[in-house]
Amino acid sequence: MRKAIIILFVVLLLAVGGALTYLFTQANSIIAKLKPEIEAQGSKALGTDMKLGEMNIQFFPQTAFAIDGVTLQGIKNPDKKLSVNSGKIQVSLLALLSGQVKIDSIVLDGPKIHIHQTKNGIVIDGLNPPPHKKQPGGKKSGDSQEQQAKPQKEKGANTVPGWLNLNLDSIVVRKGSLSFHPLAGAPIVANDVTLKSNLNVTGTRLTLAGLDLSTNVEEMGRIEIDLSQGSADLGSLRGTLKKLSLRTDLIDLGMKANSEITGVKFDGSTTSAEIQSITGDAVHPSITIPSFTLQGIVYNSEGLTLASGKLSSSLQPIGVIETSFHDISLLLPTMRATIGGIDSSLLRGTSSIKGTYNLKEHSGEFLVGFQELKYNEEEFGGDLRVVAKNKQFLVQDAKIKAFGAAIAASGGARPFEEILPYNTKLDLEKLDIQRTLAFLVPNQEAPLTGELTSLHATAEGTLKPDPKRTLIASTDLEIRNGEFKGGNLPALVLKAMKDIPFLNKAVFGSVPEEYQKELDGESTPIKRLVAEAKVQGEVISAQKLELESSLFSLRASGTVGFNGNLDLKTTFRFIPAFSLALTGKMKELRGLLDEEDRLVIPLQLVGTANKPVVLPNIEEIMKLGAGQVVKDKATDLLNKAFGTKKGQPNENVEPSKEQKLMEGVGNLLGF
Repeated sequence: MRKAIIILFVVLLLAVGGALTYLFTQANSIIAKLKPEIEAQGSKALGTDMKLGEMNIQFFPQTAFAIDGVTLQGIKNPDKKLSVNSGKIQVSLLALLSGQVKIDSIVLDGPKIHIHQTKNGIVIDGLNPPPHKKQPGGKKSGDSQEQQAKPQKEKGANTVPGWLNLNLDSIVVRKGSLSFHPLAGAPIVANDVTLKSNLNVTGTRLTLAGLDLSTNVEEMGRIEIDLSQGSADLGSLRGTLKKLSLRTDLIDLGMKANSEITGVKFDGSTTSAEIQSITGDAVHPSITIPSFTLQGIVYNSEGLTLASGKLSSSLQPIGVIETSFHDISLLLPTMRATIGGIDSSLLRGTSSIKGTYNLKEHSGEFLVGFQELKYNEEEFGGDLRVVAKNKQFLVQDAKIKAFGAAIAASGGARPFEEILPYNTKLDLEKLDIQRTLAFLVPNQEAPLTGELTSLHATAEGTLKPDPKRTLIASTDLEIRNGEFKGGNLPALVLKAMKDIPFLNKAVFGSVPEEYQKELDGESTPIKRLVAEAKVQGEVISAQKLELESSLFSLRASGTVGFNGNLDLKTTFRFIPAFSLALTGKMKELRGLLDEEDRLVIPLQLVGTANKPVVLPNIEEIMKLGAGQVVKDKATDLLNKAFGTKKGQPNENVEPSKEQKLMEGVGNLLGF
């Protein structure tokens, strides 16, 4: 009996071993024979055309099914595909021997997925398209009356077979590619998609215990996502995400950011989502955002709304900016953006923005205000209205206070044109020039001081390719009670007169002592300066330039280049007291006195604005009376040559031969 039992046990062991040996050695052949049936059942279940590559089963070290390529393609549109280069499904061997399929993990290599946003919802290439929207009254477009009369079972955007029941330890995706095609705009393409997650699928219900995702998005950069918990219905694509951590390294934008998203609800069938809050931080080469919070975000087919938010940022050279905003919305059908309010605390002051803007028509209106902004010991304030129409932005009613001045401005710009054309009109009163230049060019002595009592200017041009070359402007201005620190103009003029040929000695050395102090300085006081000028071709053309100082006045016209080069034709007039005192010592200059006893010096100002060079205009000086000085000197020379004496000619006496000869020489010389 015992021997019979042993024999029976050996027979059973051989039978089981033989069966297992046959299963292990012939498993791939069995699977290959079942492949057409698997493709047929998969195509029927998914409503698509399923194609499988080579299939095999591995028993060691773990039991797994391996598939060399899976393709799902649309029945009506074969070009619409979802594909996987290769995959592996690990299963429980004990469950498999008992006739059950228990999947432990799935690994997919190189999946390629295309997702399209349509008016009817989300469509994934290779899977069922969403059903037609129901017409009013519950009818579906395209259904017959009989079909409409029958009760219809509601389907989701993508049907999933009800027999599917998975409880996975992990699902892994490597080197995937995902393309999202929105209704408008360029597609968003994510490459090198890597995913690892624990999930459970029961029917159409998907539950995620955790998910790690990383990818490189074209024209953006790297994105990493950690999901702590979430669930979704695969039929309707409705679900929730409890907490989502997002890390981005947007190389093209030069920005790194970390954020945490909580309380997410989404509905793929209607392409809508709600987010309770988003918090995080970001770093950019020009701005640092230590913290930001967005609350009450809603996205649907109508648009995007944001209930409120706060942002703390650090922007050089401004510093820390605290910003809060509320009631911001974007209506997608009309592309109309509305800003209920953006309030910022920056530069120890406040600013605000509110208004509407249509992104499609590029039209709208914004009100911008700022108060008590302080930077580098200067304070700014004002408000302005920006109106957008026909792709043009118009600044209206701009009233600004800065550098002690009241500034009124208006203008327009067309930012959607490549060369960025603009125009502006500016009026200001009582601007402190020294404060303005110290602010604009710090750590450098201001070459001009005083009060710009008034300025009226108009300008137009383009910001590209070179704003200086395209600038066309006209202006008139008045400056009072200032100082020009580029040099002492009256001293420069007197020193330059040494080159006048009829002067016996240097003019500067003959200056009366009581005026010497005013000529020893290195700057020029300005009582009043008025100018009218036009700007074009990187040159300022001054039609009128008048300057009054303590010792002189001048009138000039000419050009000043953007590079600082001067070319000004100038008439210099000293005050009468100084003129009489100087000509008392230098009688040669008396011919240059005008009817008001002002010493008139025609000259040319060249060089640069910071270092002007004075060139006396000899021709003009001769016209103004210095020719008489030369005539007197020539007469003296002729008298000495012919031995005649000075005196008035006697009309009753016949001129001598010598006198007649002198008269002829004088006529020849133009005297």
